Amino acid sequence: MIFLAIILVLSSSLLLISIMSMRRLVAQFLSIYLLCFTNIALTLQIANLFRVMNQPAVILGFHTVILLILIAIWNYRNKPDPLLPFKHLISCITEIKTQKPTIKEIYLPILAFVSGLVYLFNAFLVVYVPPNNVDSLSTHMSRVGFWLQRGSYFPWSTPRIWQITYPVNAQLQMFWSVLFTRGDRLAGFTQWAAALASALAVIGLARLLKATRFQALFAGLVFLSLPAIVLQSTTTQNDLVICALFVIAVYFFFLSFQDSDRYSLVLSGHHLFMRIVCIVFRDTSHFSAHIVLRLSFWYWHPPQKKTPIF
Repeated sequence: MIFLAIILVLSSSLLLISIMSMRRLVAQFLSIYLLCFTNIALTLQIANLFRVMNQPAVILGFHTVILLILIAIWNYRNKPDPLLPFKHLISCITEIKTQKPTIKEIYLPILAFVSGLVYLFNAFLVVYVPPNNVDSLSTHMSRVGFWLQRGSYFPWSTPRIWQITYPVNAQLQMFWSVLFTRGDRLAGFTQWAAALASALAVIGLARLLKATRFQALFAGLVFLSLPAIVLQSTTTQNDLVICALFVIAVYFFFLSFQDSDRYSLVLSGHHLFMRIVCIVFRDTSHFSAHIVLRLSFWYWHPPQKKTPIF
């Protein structure tokens, strides 16, 4: 069932990105991350209002409704190519392979290979090593388990006050994986994916600052090599999620000015809003803002001008 849920969420994100007509590769993949994050948070918060968060069929129904709405809009917009981000990725990889690195850049493939091995090993740890740090056991995963029993994250009587005062968006991503797998094997991928999204945002910011492709990739790989990032990427906490949302918000903010793209400005505000929600807000009233932000995508039209893909 988890594969069906992933297909529904990912398809919705790809359709919405094709509707927005984004040209930059980094912006496209960061949008995929944000829209998947938002889709999961939105559906679970709606389900929470009816206390049916622990019903996989209901959550799949919400995802399906969102997908059908986006399909209708996609048809109305003359069916833009939803697989464009992956086509851009293939073309960029092919172009980078044809470029011969200088002596100063020869270390980059080695750094990329080592970082890839590290994060593959971290993915192995996420799947096969249960959450075992104090914060995860006492707060983050314990409340996910309680939500699964109750079908709601509304406050309850607990001696551990952090279980009901911490914001829910980051843990909703973990809850979503637990709900469809009936276990916590995939819960750590919330932080793992946030680390990769943060690194991608660093690469995007470097490109906006006129860095070369190799310089931008080096900046992203250095970020992934920081010990705190490596260690956090295997946990079920929320620090990297907050980091990712903030860095991505900064990237889209500056991208909106450089490319005169209103979609990027809306995404920047949305990322920043989601980050603030992950830190400050405790109630469910903010979910209506997601609907407003999504509707704003269809009101604005991006300017028709050529921009570099990467």
